[in-house]
Amino acid sequence: LLIAFVLLFGSAALAALWGIHDPAAATGVVPREFRPALQPGHPWHDMTPSEQAAFTTAVFTNNIQVTLVAFAGGITAGVATALALLYNGLLLGVIGGLMGQAGNGVGFVDLVTAHGVLELSCILVGGAAGLSLGWSIVSPGLRTRRASLQREAVEALLLTVGTAPWLVIAGIVEGNRANLAEAGLGAVIGVGVALGSVYWGLVLWRG
Repeated sequence: LLIAFVLLFGSAALAALWGIHDPAAATGVVPREFRPALQPGHPWHDMTPSEQAAFTTAVFTNNIQVTLVAFAGGITAGVATALALLYNGLLLGVIGGLMGQAGNGVGFVDLVTAHGVLELSCILVGGAAGLSLGWSIVSPGLRTRRASLQREAVEALLLTVGTAPWLVIAGIVEGNRANLAEAGLGAVIGVGVALGSVYWGLVLWRG
């Protein structure tokens, strides 16, 4: 879990610095559907309904894909898992850095916090499951690699199946982003922190 955290947020921090210091180049790695949010001003209220829908769908789909790839990537000895975490961190950091560079750091918090705390938590756990799978191949101990992988796959799959419904909850929150934004930044942050607290509370309780 710690390695997944470093890969995701370490790359995000470096990418944010890149976005701040070289915005022209950094913009090039941002997918087209995310770019309306990079404009100065309040990114959500200034986006058209179609842009809002495209942005919401793109973020939700991306995070589901990253979580699944992070888990399934364990079969490549964890290499694909690490790349998925690095790429998602790159995307998160570049968008944050570009919005901050444009004087819209508050807008970034508004866009990502309500659903993002939970979604990033799911990505971390999916990444941890994938890395565990990968390590069972790299270091099988006294077992054969197949036996080691089969043993680890059961728990990794349980982690991923248990995490998947939370992505649906995050998607519902994301779909109501406009209503939350109207309630104010405090409500947006409150929802994000509350969902994250419930999720990690369950992690601590259930293991």
